[in-house]
Amino acid sequence: MKMIFGFVLLFVVTHGLDMMTGRYELSLEQGKLIATIPVLAMSYKLSFDLKPKSYAYGFHSVLHFTVGDDLSKYGDRTPALWFRQYEHNSNGLLHIAAPINGNPNGQTSINAFPLNVWTNVVISQQLVDNKYVFTIGLNGTNVFSERNNKPQKFDNVRVYVSDPWYPPHNGSIKNLILENGEPGESLSKPLYPQSSIRRDGEEILKKNNLIALLSNVEKSFYMFFQLILNKFSDDFRSVIHFTIGEDNVKYGDRIPGIWIFEEKLHVGFAISGEKNEYFVSKPLLLDEWINIEIWQRVELGKFYFSVFIDDVEVYKVQNLNAQVFKGVNVFAGDPWYEAQDGAIRDFLFKNKN
Repeated sequence: MKMIFGFVLLFVVTHGLDMMTGRYELSLEQGKLIATIPVLAMSYKLSFDLKPKSYAYGFHSVLHFTVGDDLSKYGDRTPALWFRQYEHNSNGLLHIAAPINGNPNGQTSINAFPLNVWTNVVISQQLVDNKYVFTIGLNGTNVFSERNNKPQKFDNVRVYVSDPWYPPHNGSIKNLILENGEPGESLSKPLYPQSSIRRDGEEILKKNNLIALLSNVEKSFYMFFQLILNKFSDDFRSVIHFTIGEDNVKYGDRIPGIWIFEEKLHVGFAISGEKNEYFVSKPLLLDEWINIEIWQRVELGKFYFSVFIDDVEVYKVQNLNAQVFKGVNVFAGDPWYEAQDGAIRDFLFKNKN
């Protein structure tokens, strides 16, 4: 397979290149989330420079692309890299895993790199003679190739340098570039962590509509948006969903989650140790803009969670286990429910001190 190292940076929402880290040296940190990719295509190429500073016994994380966890489902290592030292004082190996031919943890190992020297790594999966081929290159030399007969695209892929599940490798990364998709393929660009959200325009609700990645949701915060409902359904329909990864698995998966069901607003939140404490409103009206405000704030040294509809407080409860949540995906229509027929506008979220 011919390796191509020339890049032309595109600033449009199509097949193109995204510089996910800068040209500066970035130390690897456990749990450091740098981006969420709305869709990682079946055809992609990653290029980055890596400098190990020392090796230690066991697995130490370098880079991890995942649909949510370490190794629970296909796409949790898409790909993932570690340095692994088998014996103390040995150089060890670079360990690479990816979803290949139905195996969520297809693995290969490469001799570890020289210390304190930058090595260029290219990991790609691309069409070659109408077949997808997974390839690894080091400093311009192809060191591994395998045909992948079961390629998949993956939604909402989180990118860590390094991951939350293993200790970080003692080293640095720079020039992490993603080339996503085939020429002409239309794909949303990666989302990078931000501290607040402000979207003044109208947003039609759509299933699996990732609109932002928040660095943190603090213990105190404020959210506002206007909601218009076109029609009601006989099942839960998603409006807004803040989550650390899943629908309703962990404390932090609904912070909040907001749905319409039986003409009513349903709001779920992580409150006092319950991952899905929820509020149900009175019936709402169609074809009218409705003001929704959600607060969590301190009153007399205690945290309270509140919901307002059209400037009227309709729900208030003390939160005995208010937490800071990191790396929060924000959906205007989540991946797990059909979207509500309607739209939001003037969406605002900010953390409060």
